[in-house]
Amino acid sequence: MNEVDEWTELHARYMAEAIDKEIIIEIQRKICMEKGWVQAPFKTDKFIWPFEHKLAEVVAWIHVNHTDEYQVFGNEFWFKSKKDLTAFVLRWT
Repeated sequence: MNEVDEWTELHARYMAEAIDKEIIIEIQRKICMEKGWVQAPFKTDKFIWPFEHKLAEVVAWIHVNHTDEYQVFGNEFWFKSKKDLTAFVLRWT
């Protein structure tokens, strides 16, 4: 296999992985919506450096303060409880 074929194969694999990830996230999103979960009005991008709050701190806060289930997938926060969502939004807005 020559260098161009290796490069093409490598990038084809990366693209396939990215597409698979997007499909999984979309399936998770639909399942959450069907079960009545609520999505936060902002995404993980808000908490990535150089912004004020670091994502790890936010996720740790959710883990300590949640009263029901939650999910972070892709760049989205999802909460089973509207009360947890409200607390999250009030804390991190």
